[in-house]
Amino acid sequence: MTDYTINADRLKDLEKRVKRLNNKGGNIALTVVNANRIEKLPGGGAREVTDVTLEGLAPVVSGWTFLAALERLEESGENVVTTAPGVDCPEVYRNAEPNCDHCGTNRRRIYTFILRSESGEYIQVGKTCLQDFLRDTDPGVATGIFGLLSDLEAWGNPSGAGRVAGTDAVLLLSTTNAHIKQYGWVPRSRAHEGVMPTADSVLCNLADNPGYRPSEENCEKARAVLA
Repeated sequence: MTDYTINADRLKDLEKRVKRLNNKGGNIALTVVNANRIEKLPGGGAREVTDVTLEGLAPVVSGWTFLAALERLEESGENVVTTAPGVDCPEVYRNAEPNCDHCGTNRRRIYTFILRSESGEYIQVGKTCLQDFLRDTDPGVATGIFGLLSDLEAWGNPSGAGRVAGTDAVLLLSTTNAHIKQYGWVPRSRAHEGVMPTADSVLCNLADNPGYRPSEENCEKARAVLA
C-alpha cells in the first residue's frame, strides 16, 4: 500500500487510469482517504488536494516482480529510472545499455524493464519480449503502471497548482529533457534538502522565467515523445 497526495482535480483521471489497467488484468486497489483537502503551500497560498492509497503497483506475474522501467537518454547515455513503490532497483541499471537479456538481440531501444525472480535473479527485458514472460497477461498492464507512477508524481506536484496552467506540452517536455541532460533525473523519492525533484525544478523554471525557450533539439525530442 502506497500513499499519495494529488491535486484534487486529478482524481477522475486517476480513477479512469486504474479502471483501464484493471480491465486489462491489473489488480490495483484505489482508496480515497481524504477528498478535497486544503493544503497550505510553504511559499504562501494553498491548493486543494486529495489523499489516496494505491495497492498493486508493483506487479508480480508468473513469479517475476516488475521493479523498474528504464527510458534511455541517448544524449547522456543514462537512463531515466521509474521504480515501483516499495522496491529498489540496482544502481547499475542507471547507466546500463538498453539490452534485452531474454532475446540477446542488439537493437536500438528506448524502453526496457527490470524484473526480479522469486530466487533473486535480475533480468533486463525489452518491451517486445515482455509477452514471453507474461504469457496470458497483457504486457500493457506493467508498462501502463510505470506510466501511471510518473503521472502520480506530476499530479502531486504543488509547484504545478495553477502556476503554469496551460503550459504548452512541447515546452514542458522539451524543458524537462534539457533539465535532465544537464542535471540528471531526480525522482521525488530521492529528493532531499537542497536537492529538488526534477518535476518541481522544471515547473519552477517555467514559472520564474516566462520567456524561457529550450533549444530546437530539445523541442524535436519533445515532439517525438508526443507523437
